[in-house]
Amino acid sequence: MTNAELLATLKQWQDAMQECDTRLDELAALTGPIVESPLGDAIYRLMGCYTDATADLIGWDESTLTSWWCEHNFGERPMKIGFCGEPMQSIDTIDALAKFIAEDLRRSP
Repeated sequence: MTNAELLATLKQWQDAMQECDTRLDELAALTGPIVESPLGDAIYRLMGCYTDATADLIGWDESTLTSWWCEHNFGERPMKIGFCGEPMQSIDTIDALAKFIAEDLRRSP
């Protein structure tokens, strides 16, 4: 996968995930919290499966993509990540994450 394809794949994933989050927020505004409901559980499972599939497609770590989504809200709260023996990097955009992933994949045997 080229760097451009990697970035396009990650952007498509992130855009879809953010759209889903927005629609869930809109639904919750109308109906009340849905996080711990059968519908909310099903939607979040689907989002998790999409994240798994994206990680598989790019050949990278699902748990870091999940962290980018759940803990860092797609860069709203920057992620600190780095390579062994090197300074940590602050990642706050999907472009920066894609560059890090591309470099990590390049370095992998």
